[in-house]
Amino acid sequence: MAAPFRVSAEELRRRIEAGERIAEIARAEGVHSNTVSRAAKVAGIEVPLARGPRATLPPIERVIIELRGGETPTTLGRKYGTTHSAVVKFLQRNFFAYGDRRVQYNAGPAWGDTTIQQRCMRIEDIERRIGRIRTGELVL
Repeated sequence: MAAPFRVSAEELRRRIEAGERIAEIARAEGVHSNTVSRAAKVAGIEVPLARGPRATLPPIERVIIELRGGETPTTLGRKYGTTHSAVVKFLQRNFFAYGDRRVQYNAGPAWGDTTIQQRCMRIEDIERRIGRIRTGELVL
């Protein structure tokens, strides 16, 4: 049986307002994070869901250049503070796919109501900008 949670509401409020995360409090007290969350809810303490600014990926051209340069979605996710799946979905939203350790075009069924012609034009535009970046004509 787990140890009982013995932190007062005032102490819990102080720790959360100081920026300590629920998981950190739970680990320090030897209880599950749900136990700490429940105690905060009962005490009427508002727990922030996220800390700091949201992770953002660089422009799609930079992501494609880095993937073609040997990076993987996992390493890019770590580099930019996000996940492997966020990188893959970012590619998909821009009509690219990652498979067999390479970036591929994906003008097939897509997100939204774009036509195949619009998707192909978007892919061509991205490839054109990648070419301009490589020649130094365009800087990201």
